Amino acid sequence: MALGCNMILNRDEYLTVPEAARNLRVNEETIRRNVRSGRLKAEKIGNQWFIRKSDLSSFAVVQNSQRKGEILRIAGGTQRNETES
Repeated sequence: MALGCNMILNRDEYLTVPEAARNLRVNEETIRRNVRSGRLKAEKIGNQWFIRKSDLSSFAVVQNSQRKGEILRIAGGTQRNETES
């Protein structure tokens, strides 16, 4: 990390791409691809991307709900309640 980054942004609020990837248990390139496409907000300082922790959390929630919707659609669009017999 560049020396000046700590002076520009609060490192307690931001993650690097490798840190974000570890948090979401995905490949670093997956994070970069989502940043480049605009699906994940990030700020670039020098040649390094920084992702606000709150933006990563929001992104994870959206991705998780989209994934659940896709699973339901593939499974026929129904979800069985465990209390039903």
